[in-house]
Amino acid sequence: MANTQRDAWGAAMDSVRWTFQPAGHLDESGTIWDEFNDRTLRLPLLSAAFVRTGLLHFGNGSEQLAIASDDQGIAAACVVAMHGATAISTFQPSQFPVGPWLQRPDLAVADLAGSLIQDLPGTIVLASLTQLDPLLIPRPADGPLLGTLPFISTGTIALPATLDEYIAGRSENLRANLRRRQRKIEREHGPVSLQVISRAEDVAAGIDRYSDLESAGWKARLGTALARGNVQWRFYMEAMQTFCRIGQGRIYVLRFGDSVAAASLVVVARETVYLLKTTHNEGLRSVAPGMILRQHLIASLYADESGVRRVEIYGSVNEAQRPWLTGTREMYHANFYRGPVLAALHTLSRRIMRPFRGVGLG
Repeated sequence: MANTQRDAWGAAMDSVRWTFQPAGHLDESGTIWDEFNDRTLRLPLLSAAFVRTGLLHFGNGSEQLAIASDDQGIAAACVVAMHGATAISTFQPSQFPVGPWLQRPDLAVADLAGSLIQDLPGTIVLASLTQLDPLLIPRPADGPLLGTLPFISTGTIALPATLDEYIAGRSENLRANLRRRQRKIEREHGPVSLQVISRAEDVAAGIDRYSDLESAGWKARLGTALARGNVQWRFYMEAMQTFCRIGQGRIYVLRFGDSVAAASLVVVARETVYLLKTTHNEGLRSVAPGMILRQHLIASLYADESGVRRVEIYGSVNEAQRPWLTGTREMYHANFYRGPVLAALHTLSRRIMRPFRGVGLG
């Protein structure tokens, strides 16, 4: 069976071997993880500290840290969670914009996932890699042993050399809306101001302002809001404090007069800004606080974050965001199977049942 499986996935996986240990060992292996991330995806939202924080607040203790090696060194690293006795997926709380999967660019994700299935203890028949970004890991072609699923369309903003150049590239309709709403806000609420929180010791106040907005909105009615003291509040508090300590965290708080209108949790690394989470005051919806926050946040990047050339939304694109974007791409899940019969049956079951895009296992 082992030789048949390795033949099915191709000779490229023959030299790759995986080791497994409880994900809590990421505390000791964090330096190795971060060095590999820096050599490959270079994504701060997959830093060891961020993944550890997610495991602390959303894990159940059964997750595994898996590291693959070949004759060139580390080939891939991931955190996986079991689903029953025969299926695994990357550990994927909803607070992670991207699934915790790192790999060298010279290796195919399909070969690595195939070797992962083979090397895991027991008989694993399905490995699901969730929320992959094609900008970092190109989407593989579907085949007898793998199938991909669309996740969300996410947006990016490529920033030109100057703010004037960026604004000039937006539609006249957007520019006119900004001018009109700015005048209305100043007339009815007072001056517009943007506070940028970047010190770890100030994060608590910033998270509280954010949670006060979100816990008063529609997410509170669904029970998914970040609210003072809940598990999301604790996760984002710790994550943003960690990012701020190394100079990468920002909390943007927008005010109309004395009222907090909108807020955004942001990570800045190298030439890229990642929008981790954004909320707004629903009582001010008529003056589009989200739109005004985007305007002032981008202006602040030009003023305060020299060298930033790209903004990644890492959330599902909505119509209000599209006028600001310079590009979109579709993130995806990928399912890798031990054999073609299971792959065919799983594909058929997804066609019969209502599609579920929350995780790749659906």
